[in-house]
This record gives sequence, C-alpha cells and structure tokens, in this order.
Amino acid sequence: MHISKSTASLWFRDEKMTKSGQKRFDNLIQLVNARGVKILADKKQKYLEKLGNDCSVIRDQKKYSRNDLKIFLALLYWGEGNKTDKNLSFTNSDHQMVSVYL
Repeated sequence: MHISKSTASLWFRDEKMTKSGQKRFDNLIQLVNARGVKILADKKQKYLEKLGNDCSVIRDQKKYSRNDLKIFLALLYWGEGNKTDKNLSFTNSDHQMVSVYL
C-alpha cells in the first residue's frame, strides 16, 4: 500500500491483532532489536579500534616527560574522573585507559 503510516494507523486503530499476528509482530521486534544491538556493537568496536590506532599514548608505549604525564592525567580526570570530599577517583572500563591513568 502506498499510504502514509499515520493514515494506516488511523484506518486500523480499532482493529485487534490475532494471537498469531501478535506473535509474528513480537518476533519481528525481537529480530530488529537484536540486529540493532549488533550494529551498535560493531560500530563501537570499529570506533575503539580506530581510537586505539590513533591514540599515540596507548600505541607508542614511549617514555613521556613528567609535564606530559600531568597533562594526560588532567585530561583523563576531566573526561572520566570525579571528586568527593577528600578523594579523587577515575572510572573507565577500558583497561588500557586505566593503565595510562595509573
């Protein structure tokens, strides 16, 4: 049918779906959700791989000056850190980022 979704919704809003139709619809929703989760996970993995390749701090493993390290720590804290009364903390699930921070 070549009609808009809003028109179809208006025409069929009072119709009840059969149990088999509801089951097919639920299965389709689960399939689409699973596909979406996989696409997002793949995008995230590609982004993290690119980030790992582009980030010289992680990639090069060379010695940096004390001032360079202070700047790195300040940037990490700025993006991932938090502060309470007398404590500073750093939270990140990337083990390489945590090792850079330590």
